[in-house]
Amino acid sequence: MQKIMMTVAILLLIFSCNNEKNNDVSLEAFRGDIPLEIHIVADSTHEVVVKTSVIHGIPLQKVMQAVVQIGYNDPANSFVNSIVGVTADAAEKEFWFLEINGKASQVGLTQISVEDSMQVVWRLKNY
Repeated sequence: MQKIMMTVAILLLIFSCNNEKNNDVSLEAFRGDIPLEIHIVADSTHEVVVKTSVIHGIPLQKVMQAVVQIGYNDPANSFVNSIVGVTADAAEKEFWFLEINGKASQVGLTQISVEDSMQVVWRLKNY
């Protein structure tokens, strides 16, 4: 029951929260033909999955900001430290790890565009 309640709470966050800088942008503005699946995994019992289709070439950062609340810890908004209200704890050596199509991303969120069908996974990890 606790898992169901947490899933519902996280889903509510997804559909009600946007990044403050882009709170007037909705996912509807980016709908297209390219399948996109986003997984956000905070731990073994808390995972959110968003499945949609977006326009070719859309920056992944724009899509993320349209569907979930994202926080950054740098002025350039390139290092993600919070997703759906879950903040990576530096004291615990946590960070949000990004995978694209099953492989560790070699670039940051700001450098990724959705060109083909894509599966994005964010995992809260320790270093």
